[in-house]
Amino acid sequence: MPLVVGSIRAPSSPKQGFIGRKARRFVAGITDCRPKREHGAQPKDVKRMSANEHMKFYEAKINLRRFDDVEPLISPHALFWFTDGAHRGITEIRAAFERTWATLQNEIYWLEDLEWIGLSDSVASCTYRFCWKAEIDGEIFEGTGRGTTVLRVENGEWKIIHEHLSRIPN
Repeated sequence: MPLVVGSIRAPSSPKQGFIGRKARRFVAGITDCRPKREHGAQPKDVKRMSANEHMKFYEAKINLRRFDDVEPLISPHALFWFTDGAHRGITEIRAAFERTWATLQNEIYWLEDLEWIGLSDSVASCTYRFCWKAEIDGEIFEGTGRGTTVLRVENGEWKIIHEHLSRIPN
Protein backbone atom coordinates (compact mmCIF):
# COMPACT_ATOMS: atom_id res chain seq x y z
CA MET A 1 0.00 0.00 0.00
CA PRO A 2 1.48 3.38 -0.96
CA LEU A 3 2.06 6.16 1.52
CA VAL A 4 -1.15 8.07 0.87
CA VAL A 5 -2.18 9.65 4.12
CA GLY A 6 -4.85 12.07 5.16
CA SER A 7 -8.25 12.56 3.68
CA ILE A 8 -8.42 12.29 -0.08
CA ARG A 9 -10.84 14.01 -2.40
CA ALA A 10 -11.06 15.10 -5.98
CA PRO A 11 -11.22 18.88 -6.53
CA SER A 12 -14.82 20.10 -6.55
CA SER A 13 -14.38 22.10 -9.74
CA PRO A 14 -12.00 22.25 -12.70
CA LYS A 15 -10.82 25.68 -11.44
CA GLN A 16 -9.45 23.91 -8.37
CA GLY A 17 -7.50 21.66 -10.72
CA PHE A 18 -3.89 20.77 -10.52
CA ILE A 19 -1.35 23.44 -9.64
CA GLY A 20 0.69 22.38 -12.64
CA ARG A 21 3.97 23.10 -14.35
CA LYS A 22 4.32 26.71 -13.25
CA ALA A 23 4.38 25.76 -9.55
CA ARG A 24 6.71 22.83 -10.23
CA ARG A 25 9.15 25.14 -12.03
CA PHE A 26 9.03 27.49 -9.03
CA VAL A 27 9.74 24.65 -6.59
CA ALA A 28 12.47 23.22 -8.85
CA GLY A 29 14.11 26.66 -8.90
CA ILE A 30 14.62 26.68 -5.14
CA THR A 31 18.30 26.40 -4.45
CA ASP A 32 20.13 25.04 -1.48
CA CYS A 33 19.61 27.67 1.23
CA ARG A 34 22.07 26.08 3.63
CA PRO A 35 25.00 28.38 4.36
CA LYS A 36 28.07 27.72 2.23
CA ARG A 37 31.44 27.19 3.89
CA GLU A 38 34.44 29.07 2.63
CA HIS A 39 37.39 26.83 1.87
CA GLY A 40 38.96 25.87 5.19
CA ALA A 41 36.17 27.36 7.34
CA GLN A 42 35.36 25.49 10.50
CA PRO A 43 31.75 24.53 11.30
CA LYS A 44 31.65 27.09 14.13
CA ASP A 45 32.23 29.83 11.53
CA VAL A 46 28.96 29.00 9.76
CA LYS A 47 25.54 30.02 11.02
CA ARG A 48 23.38 26.93 11.42
CA MET A 49 19.96 26.89 9.82
CA SER A 50 17.16 27.32 12.39
CA ALA A 51 14.72 24.48 13.03
CA ASN A 52 12.01 26.49 11.26
CA GLU A 53 14.27 27.09 8.24
CA HIS A 54 15.06 23.37 8.22
CA MET A 55 11.35 22.50 7.96
CA LYS A 56 10.83 24.99 5.11
CA PHE A 57 13.86 23.57 3.32
CA TYR A 58 12.55 20.00 3.87
CA GLU A 59 9.16 20.98 2.42
CA ALA A 60 10.86 22.47 -0.68
CA LYS A 61 13.13 19.45 -1.16
CA ILE A 62 10.20 17.00 -0.94
CA ASN A 63 8.61 18.78 -3.89
CA LEU A 64 11.70 18.13 -6.01
CA ARG A 65 10.83 14.39 -5.72
CA ARG A 66 14.46 13.28 -5.47
CA PHE A 67 15.24 11.47 -2.25
CA ASP A 68 18.95 12.24 -2.62
CA ASP A 69 17.96 15.90 -2.02
CA VAL A 70 15.82 15.01 1.03
CA GLU A 71 18.19 12.51 2.66
CA PRO A 72 20.71 15.03 4.09
CA LEU A 73 17.89 16.55 6.17
CA ILE A 74 17.03 13.25 7.87
CA SER A 75 18.99 11.46 10.59
CA PRO A 76 20.30 8.02 9.59
CA HIS A 77 18.59 6.80 12.80
CA ALA A 78 15.18 8.34 11.98
CA LEU A 79 11.85 6.62 12.49
CA PHE A 80 8.94 7.70 10.27
CA TRP A 81 5.36 6.58 10.97
CA PHE A 82 2.96 6.69 8.03
CA THR A 83 -0.41 5.04 7.46
CA ASP A 84 1.33 2.15 5.70
CA GLY A 85 3.60 1.41 8.67
CA ALA A 86 6.82 2.30 10.43
CA HIS A 87 9.97 3.05 8.46
CA ARG A 88 13.28 3.02 10.34
CA GLY A 89 16.52 4.25 8.81
CA ILE A 90 17.29 5.88 5.49
CA THR A 91 16.78 2.75 3.36
CA GLU A 92 13.21 2.16 4.58
CA ILE A 93 12.33 5.86 4.55
CA ARG A 94 13.66 6.21 1.00
CA ALA A 95 11.54 3.24 -0.13
CA ALA A 96 8.40 4.77 1.43
CA PHE A 97 8.99 8.15 -0.25
CA GLU A 98 9.76 6.58 -3.63
CA ARG A 99 6.64 4.35 -3.51
CA THR A 100 4.55 7.43 -2.80
CA TRP A 101 6.14 9.46 -5.59
CA ALA A 102 5.53 6.58 -8.02
CA THR A 103 1.81 6.66 -7.14
CA LEU A 104 1.27 10.42 -6.86
CA GLN A 105 2.22 12.01 -10.17
CA ASN A 106 2.90 15.77 -10.35
CA GLU A 107 2.41 16.07 -6.60
CA ILE A 108 2.70 19.37 -4.78
CA TYR A 109 3.13 19.03 -0.99
CA TRP A 110 3.00 21.81 1.57
CA LEU A 111 2.67 22.45 5.31
CA GLU A 112 0.18 24.76 7.01
CA ASP A 113 -0.39 25.87 10.61
CA LEU A 114 3.09 24.80 11.73
CA GLU A 115 3.40 25.22 15.50
CA TRP A 116 6.56 24.68 17.53
CA ILE A 117 5.57 22.74 20.66
CA GLY A 118 9.13 22.33 21.93
CA LEU A 119 12.27 24.20 20.97
CA SER A 120 15.76 24.25 22.44
CA ASP A 121 19.27 24.62 21.04
CA SER A 122 19.49 20.89 20.33
CA VAL A 123 15.95 19.46 20.05
CA ALA A 124 12.76 20.77 18.46
CA SER A 125 9.28 19.43 17.81
CA CYS A 126 6.47 20.83 15.70
CA THR A 127 2.95 19.93 14.66
CA TYR A 128 1.30 20.95 11.40
CA ARG A 129 -1.33 20.21 8.82
CA PHE A 130 0.10 18.78 5.62
CA CYS A 131 -1.61 19.20 2.28
CA TRP A 132 -1.06 17.66 -1.12
CA LYS A 133 -2.47 17.77 -4.61
CA ALA A 134 -1.54 15.14 -7.20
CA GLU A 135 -2.54 13.13 -10.19
CA ILE A 136 -3.42 9.48 -9.59
CA ASP A 137 -4.20 7.33 -12.64
CA GLY A 138 -4.94 10.45 -14.69
CA GLU A 139 -7.32 12.05 -12.17
CA ILE A 140 -6.53 14.98 -9.86
CA PHE A 141 -6.87 14.41 -6.12
CA GLU A 142 -6.00 16.46 -3.07
CA GLY A 143 -5.69 15.58 0.57
CA THR A 144 -4.77 16.77 4.01
CA GLY A 145 -3.66 15.25 7.28
CA ARG A 146 -1.79 16.06 10.45
CA GLY A 147 1.88 15.72 11.18
CA THR A 148 4.42 15.85 13.96
CA THR A 149 8.15 16.17 13.33
CA VAL A 150 10.95 15.93 15.89
CA LEU A 151 14.37 17.34 15.03
CA ARG A 152 17.69 17.16 16.84
CA VAL A 153 21.11 18.59 16.20
CA GLU A 154 23.60 16.04 14.86
CA ASN A 155 27.13 17.13 13.98
CA GLY A 156 26.08 20.78 14.22
CA GLU A 157 23.04 20.54 11.89
CA TRP A 158 19.33 19.97 12.42
CA LYS A 159 18.18 16.50 11.34
CA ILE A 160 14.71 14.98 11.40
CA ILE A 161 14.77 12.08 13.84
CA HIS A 162 11.03 11.31 13.80
CA GLU A 163 8.03 12.12 11.63
CA HIS A 164 4.47 10.96 12.14
CA LEU A 165 1.83 11.66 9.49
CA SER A 166 -1.77 10.55 9.93
CA ARG A 167 -5.33 11.19 8.92
CA ILE A 168 -7.31 13.92 10.64
CA PRO A 169 -9.91 12.17 12.81
CA ASN A 170 -13.57 12.68 11.94
